[in-house]
Amino acid sequence: MTTRISIQDLLSDTIVQSESDGTLTLVYESLIGEIYLDSLLIIPDTTIGYTASLNNLSINDIIFDYSISLGSIAREDSTLNGPNGGLYETIMTAHNTGLPTHIQAIDPMTFDNIALNAGDYFQTITLENGDLEIRIDNHFPLIMTNVIYELKNSVGNQVLVRDTFLTILPNTSETHTHSLAGMTLENQLSGFVTLSSLGSPGDVSIDTSYALTAQIEVKNIAIQSAIARFPAQEILSLNQTADFANNDIQLTRAIIKEGMTNVVLQNTLGEAIHFSFEIPGAKLNNIPFLIQGTLPAGTVSNSSEVSLSKDLSNYDIDFKGIRPFELIEGDLNGNNMVDAPVDNSLYYKLSGSIDSSGNFINLSQSDFVSAQCSFQHIKPAYIKGYFGNMQKDTTGVTTFDLFPDIDIDGASFAQARLFLSVENQIGASAAMHINTLRAINTQNGQSALLSGLAATNPFMVTSASDPNSLAIPVTPTMNVLELNEQNSNIQQLVSVLPNTLEYNIGFELNPGQNPPAPNTGTDFAYDNAHLSCYLNTEIPLNLSFTNLQIHDTAISDLQSLNTENINYGNLVLYSYNLFPFDAVVNLYFLDSNQVLIDSLSASPILVNAGIPSQNGKVLTPYVTKSVVPFNSIRLENLKQTRKIKVTGKFNSAPPSQHVQVYNDYFIEFKLVGDFNYHIKP
Repeated sequence: MTTRISIQDLLSDTIVQSESDGTLTLVYESLIGEIYLDSLLIIPDTTIGYTASLNNLSINDIIFDYSISLGSIAREDSTLNGPNGGLYETIMTAHNTGLPTHIQAIDPMTFDNIALNAGDYFQTITLENGDLEIRIDNHFPLIMTNVIYELKNSVGNQVLVRDTFLTILPNTSETHTHSLAGMTLENQLSGFVTLSSLGSPGDVSIDTSYALTAQIEVKNIAIQSAIARFPAQEILSLNQTADFANNDIQLTRAIIKEGMTNVVLQNTLGEAIHFSFEIPGAKLNNIPFLIQGTLPAGTVSNSSEVSLSKDLSNYDIDFKGIRPFELIEGDLNGNNMVDAPVDNSLYYKLSGSIDSSGNFINLSQSDFVSAQCSFQHIKPAYIKGYFGNMQKDTTGVTTFDLFPDIDIDGASFAQARLFLSVENQIGASAAMHINTLRAINTQNGQSALLSGLAATNPFMVTSASDPNSLAIPVTPTMNVLELNEQNSNIQQLVSVLPNTLEYNIGFELNPGQNPPAPNTGTDFAYDNAHLSCYLNTEIPLNLSFTNLQIHDTAISDLQSLNTENINYGNLVLYSYNLFPFDAVVNLYFLDSNQVLIDSLSASPILVNAGIPSQNGKVLTPYVTKSVVPFNSIRLENLKQTRKIKVTGKFNSAPPSQHVQVYNDYFIEFKLVGDFNYHIKP
């Protein structure tokens, strides 16, 4: 039986690296902390709402025209004073002859029962605000004085306006304006005009068609309630911004991976409303985000409702507010200025309009149109701006299999190089804080906590560069902190031979930086971008240790042993040790069921260490011969052996001295028989 154990048999070949000079280095990497974009940068759910009463709903200006001619004045005088010798005769003679004449003073004369019909506009209307403007044009060759007019509701008899024009010179006009705020107008109005004159300043030409004309206009109408016909008009026009409160993050742009916009509109007006909700700064294939449709007519007791949703996936959204658009189009939100730069702000436009159906619509103060827009569950594929000084800790326990399946009491290394490698895929600088890093050996309960400058001073991490494309992966920056004897107690951590690391790693973005001016932040991050911290280990196998367990199993050929003629004999174990370590070993004989049959020796067998040459390397294995007597009975039992198990322990010598291990070191065992036979005649 021959078996060989190399260093590669003791340590996993995935962590043992052979150097050019034949020395060996333990190389291992373990992830000990990671933070992702979605745990740091969240676009919060945001809802904007708008409810408008419909008192801004307008009807057309209402205009009435009325005139009193000289012929009308002559007829009224004839009715009052007869056709002879008075004003009637003077006016008609001058008109018929064409000869200039003098017109004497005219006493007050009233023209009543003037009917004004507003039925084409409304049935009844109560005004929040409104003006009645009356303009009187004097086409008489007379100075008109004390022209009194009155306007009232025909049915309710409520006087709306009463006023006096004291003097109106020939061929001039006068205008008076009166507020109708709070008044209710019926569709049938009536009025009267009382006029008088000082007469003509001399002889004047007369034509009975000359007239005193009045134009009555109801304008600047703001409706409190009405039953009216409404013309086609825009009843809602908003240019506003929605603010996405996001702590100290200054968001300027985002490309959306997933998210929804929900718009709910309600209407109590008895006319359908055509609506449009647009986000000019949110574009997909360079087309702005738009939801539009028609909101059916409703009533105060049963408002109509439309609810629409639209996917925001792949939209590229500008969060710099209304300013970029006002720089091009001028003031959009009615504050008479171009707004200042802002972040976290989404500009939107909401508009609504009605067609003219020609029907009378009942409008009250309870009527409204409302819109509510919510942005929900938004996850960015890309985000840009300024991420603030946010801090995030990552805590956990990770496996550290530097010595997998190795049973060892203790070890000391001449040198240990450990590196904390931080990969940064986020477009922002960061500081890493090692709050806790504890090496734990769960097999023996030993542990060591990292201390020193590396544990107390923050480690600066540089920002990644933006590829400006969702299709190109971000190349992370690599930032390496070496843990050595000068800045830490790294030897203490390695010497416990940890199989577990307990950590608390903190990351702080933009350390020591003040927020930039709005719209100027250059931080960025793509979906799944992360800050990752790895512990990389490089430990040359130059060490001292105690009680390193070794074991191996070989196939036995003892079942073919012919013991019939054996009187007695020995089993001889030849040990060829190229390791510079002493070992104590034993061999165990097992049957086909792995049940122990016997052992080579009652006590462990000492195998001496290989002897290093002048350059410190063992070139020739040290050979140890161990002779173990066996009688015929023990030999007969050994015929049941199917496997031979080799176990032992290595110890470096002397224990306090570090010894270099090379890649060609091995220990080999060869078991041979030396027997005394008798020969039958």
